[in-house]
Amino acid sequence: RPLFNLNNLNILRYYYSTKKNELIDHLKKSIRETGPISIAQYMREVLTNSLSGYYMTGDVFGIFGRQGDFVTSPEISQIFGELMGIWFLTQWQSQGKPDKIQVVELGPGRGTLLYDMLNVKIIISIVAILYNFRLIVASVPTKASIALTGSLAYKMFKIGDRIEISPDSMEISKQIANHIKSNGGASLIIDYGQDFIQGNTLRAIKHHEFVHPLSEPGQADLSADVNFCYLKESVTNLAYGPITQSKFLQSLGIKARLLILLKSALYTKHKDLISSTERLVHPSAMGEIYKVLAFVPKGSLKVPIAFEKSNN
Repeated sequence: RPLFNLNNLNILRYYYSTKKNELIDHLKKSIRETGPISIAQYMREVLTNSLSGYYMTGDVFGIFGRQGDFVTSPEISQIFGELMGIWFLTQWQSQGKPDKIQVVELGPGRGTLLYDMLNVKIIISIVAILYNFRLIVASVPTKASIALTGSLAYKMFKIGDRIEISPDSMEISKQIANHIKSNGGASLIIDYGQDFIQGNTLRAIKHHEFVHPLSEPGQADLSADVNFCYLKESVTNLAYGPITQSKFLQSLGIKARLLILLKSALYTKHKDLISSTERLVHPSAMGEIYKVLAFVPKGSLKVPIAFEKSNN
């Protein structure tokens, strides 16, 4: 359902454990007092509410990695972060090697990516920001439905069609693009998703398994696929890609870096090094579903590395 209201409070009761928490009580109270809330509001509350939001517990080690709920690319292999550092280093060089730079990561987790990027000596700043989305099935205009009217990409759909749209994500993309236009720099957006509009990709993840999105609010991660074509609308003449994570990493030399690590690593570590690299690039793992979108200044003399053959 597009909205959570009193009629489906019984779903909340069914899916969360008998040990009630403050977040569930807060959600039920909000629904009773103000009426239905959108999925975007639900996600925001479940993930970032100060009472007991999923990302607000302070236990980042209980969320990420093999012992947590899910594994991200930087957690799989140090090579991922090292190659990100190389990509940004090439951008720094192509833009005149400015004396002062910052690297800003949106949603840094426990900082693994930036830790590995330090191998290429980049100054670090961190901003923790979560993307949210809205599933459009509403009887009155909303922030998301208003955004629909401004994009030709959604004209093909009929009343009653179910699609996903994230005005907040586009707003963040615009802010990044405007900063690059004014100050130079470069940006990479890396996540699972598609370069087209999808219907319903909302899911919750706990202990590396998919669970119902209403299951134990605050105890499982909520996410949805990124719509890369939607993000590109906000960055005219700045965007390259998206390309697959596999193509991106292989263009940056992931195989060569693996060989170097194998030469210096104990033989007992070889299997893990090879399997983790394979997971990052194999089509049936993370190589295809994860995409990479780049923003670089308009008029840059060189196409960013790895994006030479992308359609822009």
